[in-house]
Amino acid sequence: MQDAVARARKTRNVEIIWASTREVFNVVEADAMGCHITPAPADVLKKLPALATMTATELSLAAVKSFRDDAVATGLRLAIPASRAAE
Repeated sequence: MQDAVARARKTRNVEIIWASTREVFNVVEADAMGCHITPAPADVLKKLPALATMTATELSLAAVKSFRDDAVATGLRLAIPASRAAE
């Protein structure tokens, strides 16, 4: 992507679009590379302000909790022995 952006900057009327934005970090990557257009779903855009208020560790933990909440909401159950449940 960096090479494509660099070449586009040298070419008139060419812009690079970052496609398939799936997570907030993709927006950060696209910005760092200088992409001209970064379309993103509303749920990704809603998470952008959290970047300025949380550490990387806190963001990672929030993502894991979100995955867990989604799994619990589906009714998914895993057979884990009680002795290992806290691991």
